[in-house]
Amino acid sequence: MANRIRDLTGQVFGRLTVIRQDGRTPSGQVIWLCRCDCGNEKSVPSTYLVSKQTSSCGCLAKETTTKRCLDDLTGQVFGRLTVISKDDKNSPSGNSRWKCQCECGNMKTILSFHLKQGKTRSCGCYRRELRVNDLRSMRFGRLTVIDEDCRSDRDSVYWMCRCDCGQFTSVAAGNLHSGDITSCGCYRRETLINDISGQRFGKLTALSLIDTKGGHAHWSCRCDCGKIITARGGSLTSGQRVSCGCYGKYKHDWNSQRFRSRWEVWLSMWYDVNGIGWGYETTKLHLNFRGRDITYRPDFTLDNGTMVEVKGRLRYAGFESLAIPNFAVSMGYDLMIIQQPELEARLGLKLSRLQYIYAKSGLPGCYDAILTATSR
Repeated sequence: MANRIRDLTGQVFGRLTVIRQDGRTPSGQVIWLCRCDCGNEKSVPSTYLVSKQTSSCGCLAKETTTKRCLDDLTGQVFGRLTVISKDDKNSPSGNSRWKCQCECGNMKTILSFHLKQGKTRSCGCYRRELRVNDLRSMRFGRLTVIDEDCRSDRDSVYWMCRCDCGQFTSVAAGNLHSGDITSCGCYRRETLINDISGQRFGKLTALSLIDTKGGHAHWSCRCDCGKIITARGGSLTSGQRVSCGCYGKYKHDWNSQRFRSRWEVWLSMWYDVNGIGWGYETTKLHLNFRGRDITYRPDFTLDNGTMVEVKGRLRYAGFESLAIPNFAVSMGYDLMIIQQPELEARLGLKLSRLQYIYAKSGLPGCYDAILTATSR
C-alpha cells in the first residue's frame, strides 16, 4: 500500500505558507510550493518544513546578516582599541570594517567579528612588547623562565621554563602573560584526578588508576560479569560507561532480573510456576577451549546444581554457538542444553504462539499463558 501523503496545504512554517504540492525530489520526498511573508515563492521539501530547517525564502538570513553588519560599535573599547567610526568599504565576504585607535596612538582598520571575538585587541604593539621583554627569572604560576627557546614563523617568542615539579616546557610569551599556561601540565592532571577507587558505577567497580595520558584519568575497573576493562574517569562519573559492554546485551526485564533473550525469560517463568529455584548466570566455569583460557557462564543454575543453557533455532544460533556448551558437557559438567523442541515441550506452548502473546500483552501475558498451559 502506498504511503499516505501528509497534506501541508495552508500550514505556516516560520515566514512560509504552504500553497500546494510541487512534485517530488529524486529520493521521493514531497516538495511544496510556499509563499514567504516578503512575497517571494519558494519550493521546499516537506522534511525541511517540518524540521524547521527552512522557515523563509532566504530573506531572514539576509536580514540577520545585514543587522549584524549594521551593529554600531562606535565608542566601544576592545582591549587597547577604541572604535572611532565605520569604514566605507566592507570585506569581500560582506563583514563590516571599523576604524580603531590604539592606546599607542596608531590607527588600524579591523573586521567587526575580530573585535567582538577578541581576536584583535591592539594595533600589534602588544605583541611587539612581548617580543622585546626579557622574561628570564620571572615566575608565572608554577613556571620559572630560564631562557629564550626559539621564535615561531610568526615571530612569537617561546621561553624555556622550569615547573615546580621539575619538568621543563617551552611556552609562548603571550600564553605566559595571559595566564593561559601556568604549569607543565601537572596542575591540570592533579585537578583531573579524583580518587574513585572502590566506587561503583553501574556494573563497574573502579580498582586503580592506570595513567593520565591525553589529560584524562584512565581507571582499571571490574565488571559484575568478571571482566576487567579500562575506562575514563569522566565516562564513569558522568554515567556514560556503566559496564564492560555486557549490560547492552541484557534487553528483557522480568521479576527484577534482566535477561538476554525472551526464551530465557519464558523458561524462568516455567521454573517459577513449577516451584523450581534458579539463579541466572551465577555459575562461572573456567575452560581451556581450543588452546585458550575462557570464562563461560551457563544461563541458569538450578537449586539441585544442574546447569542449563538455552539456545535458539540452529539456523539462527548455528552449530558454532553450541561448541562451548558441548565442550563443557564433554568435560563432565552437569550441563543441560535446551533448544526449541525441548523448550516448547516444557512450556506446553509453541514459541510462535508466545511471540504473538508477547506482541499483544507483553511479558505479563506470556506468564499467564505459561501458567494456564502448565496447570492443564
